[in-house]
Amino acid sequence: MAVNEGATPQQHFEQLAEQFTAAVCTNNGSALAALFDPQGIYDDAFYGEFIGVEAIAAMLALWYRDGCDFRWQMYDCLSNGSLAYARYRFSYTSLHPRAKGERIVTEGSAQFQLRAGKISHYREHWEGTAILSMLKVGGEQMVSVARKQAQRLLADPALEGHLAP
Repeated sequence: MAVNEGATPQQHFEQLAEQFTAAVCTNNGSALAALFDPQGIYDDAFYGEFIGVEAIAAMLALWYRDGCDFRWQMYDCLSNGSLAYARYRFSYTSLHPRAKGERIVTEGSAQFQLRAGKISHYREHWEGTAILSMLKVGGEQMVSVARKQAQRLLADPALEGHLAP
């Protein structure tokens, strides 16, 4: 489904969000990648950063290796045409041996940077510790994941003024 050319920025983003989640839930990496500009970035809070449409299209193989029966609902969408946000609910059935068959659910928020009607950068925030708990990740592995998240946060140049009193 193509985005309506006469749509307002808000309508365009709502259509884009629908296409985005539909592509993920149907394991259609090429449809997902087509929503990004050629050097687009998909910054996945779980698997990391994927740059370029080929990497974004291939990313779904990781998701479907580790899960199935994906459901993704974006709501409370807001867009000014170059920046957009949405809240979401996301769930899947785990295929990981540690939590095989468990239904994993989370809520989060997504930030989209848009350029010429395409996604130039996608970034998300979700309840990471809740998901890790559902996946039965514990002990030192949980601490390791938390350390990686902290290091990533502290490496953000935008935090420069926040790192010292």
